[in-house]
Amino acid sequence: AIGYIKGNSDSAIGFLPEDTEWTLELYYKFMLADGKFQITPNLIYVADPGGGGLAWEDDSLFILGVRFYVPF
Repeated sequence: AIGYIKGNSDSAIGFLPEDTEWTLELYYKFMLADGKFQITPNLIYVADPGGGGLAWEDDSLFILGVRFYVPF
């Protein structure tokens, strides 16, 4: 999934960030035991979270996660 956030020119100055925020999410679902056990690892990258970062400061985020699903 890819996300892009940017305030439009009609927004009130000072209330919304002027810069943009990019988000990229990669994930895959492994299904075992006929779908009764699922593992979903994911990686999320967020460039300039909040959109108001300083140009000289690297404020990118990498988030690594895993989800286990077991119905009972």
